[in-house]
Amino acid sequence: MNTLNQPHRLRITLETPGGDGLDDANAIQVELSMDLNDCSVHGYFRLFEMILALEGFQERVIMGGAARLAFNEMRNVDMMRSVAQEYSLVLEEDLNARAPLATEVTT
Repeated sequence: MNTLNQPHRLRITLETPGGDGLDDANAIQVELSMDLNDCSVHGYFRLFEMILALEGFQERVIMGGAARLAFNEMRNVDMMRSVAQEYSLVLEEDLNARAPLATEVTT
């Protein structure tokens, strides 16, 4: 059976239990369903972003996690540089190479 020609759907159900107290949050059940046949890498990351947001992660934390995933010492520097250039970013290694050396001023 060739699975490449079969429809690919992803269904995720997130459930949070409610509390018994008056001020406790209500029970929540969210179901995400997505057709993955034509999903790009950006679509997958958007889906994962929605999952993290539903789990209560703040947008800044999600963005930081994505940046750490893309830019860390386990990645190939040339590949990171290529991605950085695509988004008009500069790697710290390149920034340090461009910065003039500080010279000591004597009077």
